[in-house]
Amino acid sequence: MPSGSRIYGGLSARSNSGASPILTVHKMERSCSRHIFRNNCVSLQEFTSSKKMRSSVGFISATHGREHIVSLAEDRRASSLTLEEMDIIRQRGRLKEKLCGALKSTRGSLDDEGTALISSLRQLNPNPDITRCGRDLYIGLFKGVKASFKGTGKKGEAQKEVGASGTVVTLGRASFNSFKPQGLEIRLNQTYNHVGQGSDDAYVIILVFSVHDNCTLLPPLEGLLINKAKFSISNPGRMDVVFLSSTLAPRFPERDLDRWFKLFKTENSNMDEEGSVTLSLPPAKGWLDYLYLDEEIRITKGNRGGIFVVRRMDEPVVSV
Repeated sequence: MPSGSRIYGGLSARSNSGASPILTVHKMERSCSRHIFRNNCVSLQEFTSSKKMRSSVGFISATHGREHIVSLAEDRRASSLTLEEMDIIRQRGRLKEKLCGALKSTRGSLDDEGTALISSLRQLNPNPDITRCGRDLYIGLFKGVKASFKGTGKKGEAQKEVGASGTVVTLGRASFNSFKPQGLEIRLNQTYNHVGQGSDDAYVIILVFSVHDNCTLLPPLEGLLINKAKFSISNPGRMDVVFLSSTLAPRFPERDLDRWFKLFKTENSNMDEEGSVTLSLPPAKGWLDYLYLDEEIRITKGNRGGIFVVRRMDEPVVSV
């Protein structure tokens, strides 16, 4: 493969100087449904404000060995959670398991059961104030379990709420009308979100999509839409996002480049020799209201009413 070329299929990549953003794609992900959720899903604020299981023995000033051991043991117990708090942690775990299972069975669509589970989780949100929970909790690498937005870009479907996995939309709707042909129908296969990676205020949404061209004997043509933005925290429960640029690139250039050029090159004149094109966006502002946040999942509601459920990953899918 020529020097500087990318391999999006795996998905990892390089870029020659002056080309569109460097992309590196990996595969490792953390499972959302686990039988045991770690105790540190609880925020530091909730932990330190909990009722302590103390005994007056732990506060005796001890000068003898055994009394000193007792004192240390009681102090250790003083930092324990109450039975009530442990029960809340178990409730969260069960609700998250049920929600992930429900969304899997509906292929990411939000039905009445999923809506009720999200409502229950919101009541048990351990981190309602994201300005106090610690930055490491709201930044990171996330994979969409359920995402939705309004409008497919197709005639008569401007207000239709659709999921961001397995849904057919137009290329224009998915890319802020940045790339052509805008009316081309694409299928959204997976959504990823990277927050605070590369720079403190970086916010990136990666859409993996496919399009069925006339090559019926070949696998579907697959591509990536990488929408880059910056974020800020405006109040205890909201993240503001301003989108700045969008990149269109083939997922498997070594396999699909000729087909990719036939479909996209003519109408996207800035496309480079590897099939990638990046365009600046007029500032597109939005926000996310946090409904639930812990170290495993994040549930938010967007400014257009879409609900997004994502789970944390161990490794990046695309690093910019």
